[in-house]
Formats: sequence, structure tokens, C-alpha cells
Amino acid sequence: MQNTGMYLAKCGGVQTVSYIRYSIQMVPPDREAMPFERAAGYKLLGRTMFVVGAGFSAYQGVQAYRRGDNAAAAKSGLDIAMGGVGLMGPVGATASVLYFGVDMTVGWDQLLRTASKTAPAHCTTQLMPLTSFLH
Repeated sequence: MQNTGMYLAKCGGVQTVSYIRYSIQMVPPDREAMPFERAAGYKLLGRTMFVVGAGFSAYQGVQAYRRGDNAAAAKSGLDIAMGGVGLMGPVGATASVLYFGVDMTVGWDQLLRTASKTAPAHCTTQLMPLTSFLH
């Protein structure tokens, strides 16, 4: 932005009119650095949330161990480990999101129980010799 104008100056009782031209350069924010600043903020937020979540899981694990529920204590340890995996870049974040997504929705016990079934209950499995299919 440029501005020009006439200004009245007083110096030692003498008034003079000066013609001054000046310019102001507007500097936009550095748009190339902004994504990296945001990424650093998200990274700090992710690490902070990991510490908070690991604290909750550790507390629940200790409580489960004191009750004698070793499976729940081990699950808390696995939750902490998978939270740490989530801090290992995009691949780790993907693995962590999948783990916690299944854990919070379907549940691992339901998913593994479903995957272990080979055929629905209403189907019967018969073993037939291969020669019976060739006739």
C-alpha cells in the first residue's frame, strides 16, 4: 500500500509544507510453515492423549490384578501397548485406530468367536470322495 500526502511541519517557529511519499508492505503469514506448525500441535496433542489414556489403562490394570482378574489386567497392558504403537507414524496410527475401533464397537471376543466358526450352525458338513463329483 502506498500513500502520498502533504504534511505541515513546524521547525523553530517556521512552518513548512513537506511532500512525503511512503509505502507500507503488507507481509502475509508464511503459508508454507503453517501446516508444519499445526502438525507439531497435533503431535503434542496425540502424545498428551496417549499419556492420559495409558494412565487410565494402567489404573484399570492394577485394579483388575488386585481383584485377581489377570485377563483384564493383560488387556489393559495391551491397550497401553497399542496406544504406543499409535505414536509410530501413519502405519502405527492406522493399526491403533483399527485395534481400538474393533475394541469399542464389535469387541475382540465377538470378532474372534465369529471368525473361529467354519460354517453356520444350520449347515452340515459331509466329506465325500472326489470320484463322486467326477461322474
